[in-house]
Amino acid sequence: MHIDVETEGRIARGETVPDRLGCVDRVVDKGDHLGTVGVDEVKANAQVAVGIDSMRFLKLFIARLSGSGAAIAGGQP
Repeated sequence: MHIDVETEGRIARGETVPDRLGCVDRVVDKGDHLGTVGVDEVKANAQVAVGIDSMRFLKLFIARLSGSGAAIAGGQP
């Protein structure tokens, strides 16, 4: 996934902006608004978790809270 940080403050100052489609709008300042004049392809620059194994997470979380290292070592808590 491609990740940008908005630094110009035109849209969302300081916000991390993910792009899942692999392309971004090319915008120009039209005075009172921004206009889209095309689309630019962007390459992935980050690996982002977009899914979760909820049971595995819960087992690891409970093991960490209880002080057990079994879930980390691959065993059952």
